[in-house]
Amino acid sequence: MQEEKSQQARRVANELLKQLVVNDYPGAVQMFGDLLRKTMSVEQLTVRWQALLAEVGQWQQLISTRSRQARRFEFVLLRCEFSRGQIDIQVVLDPQTQVMGLRFLAVSAQSTVDDTSVTYAPPGYAEPSTYREAEMNVGMMQWPLPATLTRPVGDGPFPAVLLVHGSGPQDRDQTLGVNKPFRDIAQGLASRGIAVLRYEKRTHHYAARLTEQGLQITTDTETIQDAVAIAGLLRSLPGIDPKRVFIAGHSLGGALLPRILMREQLLAGGVILAGPARPFEDCLYDQAVYLLARSKLSEQEQEAQLVTLKAQVTRVKHAHQLREAPPEDLPLGLPASYWLDLRGYKPANQAARLSQPLLILQGERDYQVTAADFELWQQALLDAPRARFKLFSSLNHQFMTGEGDSCPAEYQRPGHVDQRVIDCIADWIRGITG
Repeated sequence: MQEEKSQQARRVANELLKQLVVNDYPGAVQMFGDLLRKTMSVEQLTVRWQALLAEVGQWQQLISTRSRQARRFEFVLLRCEFSRGQIDIQVVLDPQTQVMGLRFLAVSAQSTVDDTSVTYAPPGYAEPSTYREAEMNVGMMQWPLPATLTRPVGDGPFPAVLLVHGSGPQDRDQTLGVNKPFRDIAQGLASRGIAVLRYEKRTHHYAARLTEQGLQITTDTETIQDAVAIAGLLRSLPGIDPKRVFIAGHSLGGALLPRILMREQLLAGGVILAGPARPFEDCLYDQAVYLLARSKLSEQEQEAQLVTLKAQVTRVKHAHQLREAPPEDLPLGLPASYWLDLRGYKPANQAARLSQPLLILQGERDYQVTAADFELWQQALLDAPRARFKLFSSLNHQFMTGEGDSCPAEYQRPGHVDQRVIDCIADWIRGITG
């Protein structure tokens, strides 16, 4: 029985690859499960595949297909040859053989079909002898989430940081390809005397349950409820100073950070890592423009993709259209409830009403959240002495270093969060807490 399931999973993964190779993106998305459709639309898949081709060249051949089962899911790894190198395409399938995960991975000697076993080496700035890691469950009673507390050696009490993910289903390390930026941050800060708690995002850990129950997704149910509950728990843990607990949000987590701080006012402050200040739908549209301009598509094909996405963005802008629109007619395939929750939300303006200190960090090479967002944070907090800003040269959206224009394929190269970011956060927390 298990071998039959594995064979079926390999057939589905190979069929998905065929759809990508012939540029049949709607056909590929039809193979997605409900949760993946909510985070990767036809337009998003198009720009991701085209960006990959721009990085590694034209498709050549399938070299091998491997699979294994882990946590009831089938992980299939397709090793593919392109004109400028090889890429592993990882397809994750649920028990019903629907595609629930799709990643493009840099080939390495340690590449496996299960991304949980990708070899990870701590960054050079982490000192493992100075901290310990402990596993625990956190969050709301009905949604317990596995988590890791990385705590400095000693009795404390230590300042602490809670890490909040960006958009989409994310694990506790915010794993992207072979990289684990949240683990980098946790181990880097713990080496500098600051405890860090990171956890599995609800939409990642309960993907099947959320799909089966058909629950309406909003930023509150996706992110904010869990962040508030876990922040309260973190303040109560032994060895943690309850008056020195901070929250750090990346990307969408950064945009939602003012909402979290409004609801959990006992937090000592917040770090916004590449947080969009513009409407989320505008950021998505600008990302598509950026990636399509660097793709192999003709101008006519690019325009066709943008026309579809622009129509979706327009529906979000008009409440009467938005309320009646099905998810497939909205950006990322997310339901109207999600976009209605974000309507009128201006993160930087809400941040200006907070009393807690803020640190806003941005990478210069970030195409997902750009200098336009960074400037909005600066303008809104211009008269707030409690706000600090730092723009890092050569860093991308993951706060990893690189050269030239950033692109999705860059995220698959092994790397670590830049040490300048770790030191900046640590110095800021020390400056506030003394």
